[in-house]
Amino acid sequence: DVSDIELPNVKMFVVTGKPEVSGVALFSYKIFTGHTLDKMESTIVQILKKKKGKTAMFTYMWEKEDKSYPITVEIATYKKKWDIQDSKIDATYKMKFSVDEFAHDHLDEEKTRIELEKFLSKELTKDFNKVIKKLQEAKSDAVGFGRSVRAFHPSLWDKGKWEDTFSKLDIHV
Repeated sequence: DVSDIELPNVKMFVVTGKPEVSGVALFSYKIFTGHTLDKMESTIVQILKKKKGKTAMFTYMWEKEDKSYPITVEIATYKKKWDIQDSKIDATYKMKFSVDEFAHDHLDEEKTRIELEKFLSKELTKDFNKVIKKLQEAKSDAVGFGRSVRAFHPSLWDKGKWEDTFSKLDIHV
């Protein structure tokens, strides 16, 4: 298989002394890399794979006029498009959200919606690219870019071991 696996990472919860899933452990060619992702980062990997499960929620603090407002959104629908070139992958995701919490209110105003869309796009882009960098550091293609590369871009696939090639690719989300 071309995709690397990620398995639940379980830690003992300090307060209760009970085990708790804290995220996922990353593997490269069936070997644990020593790298882990937290719960939000593991959700991002599932979205990148287009296997988000039943719900995928994100919470951010939106700064406006010297105040902070929490916003919690859930992905309603999304589409992915990967543009794979010689040593570069542009992964574009177009998302529609439902808003679960927004203390600022005024979502009926177009100006507020546009500001919020720009803010969410910026924050999600930053977080998604941070996860890609972590995967590359671990040489763990948990997203499965290698499947498309092997099938449709043999010259890129044949550059060497996929985990090494993957770790050096210029990938932008």
